[in-house]
Amino acid sequence: MKFIYIGGEAPVLEPYIRLALLDHMSESAAKNKHFFLNDIIQNSEKEVFAPTSRTINLAALELKTIDEMKGRADNMPDDVYKILNEKANSR
Repeated sequence: MKFIYIGGEAPVLEPYIRLALLDHMSESAAKNKHFFLNDIIQNSEKEVFAPTSRTINLAALELKTIDEMKGRADNMPDDVYKILNEKANSR
């Protein structure tokens, strides 16, 4: 199991979290199992939206919403789904 700290306060708390980890495990275990966003993502000028905790959370919420909507569509009566689909496509 690996841990990635991406929360809004993680960059500020990073040095303190790293010290706290060393109280509970070896340095190599802390390095191999605990990561911060800046450790794993390299910023690039090619990015439309820089990968920050906020953009990652927004993307995750969007994916979750899409997945939930698919589940609702799968359980929806065919006639209701057809009407909603027609309305969405007419916009």
